Amino acid sequence: MRTAIRSHWLFILLLIVLSAFYLWGVVKVPFHPDESTYIFMSADFERILTDPLSMVWENEDPLSDVFRYRLIDAPLTRYLLGLGRALIGLPAPAVDWDWSASWEANQNSGALPNTRMLLIERLAIASLFPLCLLLLYLIGLKLGGRLMGIATILLFSLHPLILLHTRRAMAEGVL
Repeated sequence: MRTAIRSHWLFILLLIVLSAFYLWGVVKVPFHPDESTYIFMSADFERILTDPLSMVWENEDPLSDVFRYRLIDAPLTRYLLGLGRALIGLPAPAVDWDWSASWEANQNSGALPNTRMLLIERLAIASLFPLCLLLLYLIGLKLGGRLMGIATILLFSLHPLILLHTRRAMAEGVL
């Protein structure tokens, strides 16, 4: 164990520093209305635990927006967001973002998540970032040694698209 820590000390240091920088920036990312939809769909977390059959689509049923959303994205994001909400005791929003309505109308209808909800949900997704860095480091280590592993996590964690999109309560952070 000590040998592993000694030989990978730079990675461990970078993991801590880069993860702290990443988490610090979560509140600085501008809101995207898609986050509202993902948070709305996080109600699937409670559904899968309490009434999983309610999520089954029957051929006779009309294809609602909720079922379309389920077809578009894998469920892991919804479940992770739902778990984040459940741990804090927040209910799922009852209203999805309406793209045909104005910002004000969406805000008045309750589709715009409050600051606390948005932060909790973003942190739920951001919690995967250190794991991602670890896996990328191990891949780089395997392909080209420690220097390759360090370069891999630096290039990934400081890329502007990663810093913007994976800090949101959306599917990109889980991918």
